[in-house]
Amino acid sequence: MDLSELQLDRESARLFIPLKPDWCHGDQTLDDAATLIALARMKENGRFLEIGTSAGEGAAALLYGARDGTATLTGVDLAKQVYYDKSRKVGDVVAEAVPHLAGRYTVITGAMSDRVLGMEGSFDLIHIDAAHSHPWAVFDMLCALTRAEPGAIVAFHDANYTAALSQAAYFFSRVFAGHGRFIGNHFAFEYRGPTPELVEAILRSLDLTWQAALPPKLLVALHGPLHDVFSEADAMRIMARLLERDGHYMSNVQIYTDINKGLWHRELERRKLLAAQKG
Repeated sequence: MDLSELQLDRESARLFIPLKPDWCHGDQTLDDAATLIALARMKENGRFLEIGTSAGEGAAALLYGARDGTATLTGVDLAKQVYYDKSRKVGDVVAEAVPHLAGRYTVITGAMSDRVLGMEGSFDLIHIDAAHSHPWAVFDMLCALTRAEPGAIVAFHDANYTAALSQAAYFFSRVFAGHGRFIGNHFAFEYRGPTPELVEAILRSLDLTWQAALPPKLLVALHGPLHDVFSEADAMRIMARLLERDGHYMSNVQIYTDINKGLWHRELERRKLLAAQKG
């Protein structure tokens, strides 16, 4: 099976959703879970990577999808506690929802996506659901691609949200739409190596309006590994674009901040609407 044949596994998702603990009230929908379960089944004997874990709803769905296989999952998250419940640790849903699969799960907290650069081996399924403001999802993808072999599946969550926190995945998925597939609120593509189409999509995405700065130490960390994946010329083009756009953002940070205030307001309104619909 390839991505073009993938069907949302809503039947399994309906069995999975009730397994989540009562305290878990993230914004994972039935289709979100159904997508992750279906993707995980495609690579059920592989190695999974999740950048952005929070409570662990996505992680639990991925493990549930691979329950008949041997897949392992490594999660990376900057936070140590769940943002909406500080009494809970990042990833706690896994141990409560799928305790029999928790031994396959490793979560690394207090870390950003550059932690992936030092990991051993390669990953077969990569789920990106961390900072959504542009260009974070693209940067997270670049880090992840340093540990991916051709044939790996890369999936972005919130690829269909246009609110303030969702622009990075939205932008990249539109630029690269012809080489992947929208599945529910995810955009997924099969990594076929550093193709010209992928390089151009990265560059075009980075040219779109940024909403955040990338810390210089992360750009320094990415520089070497990027050359291990892309050709010398393409790695230089990508790094030059990152440095140029990061510098432009920092030089005009107040303008960007003012512009993004309206987008943040839209995001808050979206969250209120979601909360009302769940209520």
